[in-house]
Amino acid sequence: MMLENIEIFKNEIRDSDLKVIDIGCGTGILSIACAKLFKNSTIFAIDIDDLAISACKENVTLNKVEKKIYIQKDIPQEKFHLILANIGYRELKKLANTIRNCSQKDSHVFLSGFLTADAQNMINIYQNLGYELIKHQKENEWSFLWFVFKN
Repeated sequence: MMLENIEIFKNEIRDSDLKVIDIGCGTGILSIACAKLFKNSTIFAIDIDDLAISACKENVTLNKVEKKIYIQKDIPQEKFHLILANIGYRELKKLANTIRNCSQKDSHVFLSGFLTADAQNMINIYQNLGYELIKHQKENEWSFLWFVFKN
């Protein structure tokens, strides 16, 4: 669902000069997709797991996008156009204020990796922080949320 909506975002909203952050990047698939899809973009791939960082570095090199992706453990104190987080409910809840701090007016936030049963709680948390829900997509028991920051 994340990849599908990144492509929709590219085709309908914006296709270049983006600052993107992928929180909980894992193997780097979302970061790599953004590096290949968005011209002149800068992507920060963030993960706290050493194995994920290692796998991400390897995949970024294999895909020849190492000049566009910064792989690190810490979330930079910057604002982003597109914020991706495909991680669990508890982590997304815990990181809500951090994600808000990475947002600027009209930042798009894509959240996934949590069960549909938790989607309404997630919507409430992010709406209370100033986000407007654009899309709620469900696949089997999983949900994807697309928000835009309006504060």
